[in-house]
Amino acid sequence: MTLNQQVKKFNQMKAANWNDDFVAKSVFMIYIGANDYLNFTKNNPTADASAQQAFVTSVTNKLKNDISALYSSGASKFVIQTLAPLGCLPIVRQEYNTGMDQCYEKLNDLAKQHNEKIGPMLNEMARNSPASAPFQFTVFDFYNAVLTRTQRNQNFRELVNYHGLISFVLVL
Repeated sequence: MTLNQQVKKFNQMKAANWNDDFVAKSVFMIYIGANDYLNFTKNNPTADASAQQAFVTSVTNKLKNDISALYSSGASKFVIQTLAPLGCLPIVRQEYNTGMDQCYEKLNDLAKQHNEKIGPMLNEMARNSPASAPFQFTVFDFYNAVLTRTQRNQNFRELVNYHGLISFVLVL
């Protein structure tokens, strides 16, 4: 189910299940886009940088529209998780024969491009929101959290501070 479909379903269910105060106090957590990029790469193996950039813009614009629809429905607090290093997923390494020590960088580059657009997009949404209903957000840097873990071949506990954002990485 796409995020847009989920937002529509939420709006259908909202009136019967939650009042506006409950929705306004809720935190909406979003992780979206991985399948879009996995499918794009598989279906467009020779896409040039221009086509890749256009696709990233398309995906992030859809994300912005869907978050805006949630905000219009009364949601005001969001946690957005950046994409993981998709080229390091085991299934991707297997499909593109990169071996155990290498990631498929074409997918990682798409994830990085996507992630770079998230902060500015959300900042713009926050700047344009009225003071009476501020758009609030936190970005969880999932990309670097996963990359840090995969580059260290040991169990660890770490508290990472990314420009004022606290990310907890806990591996047991």
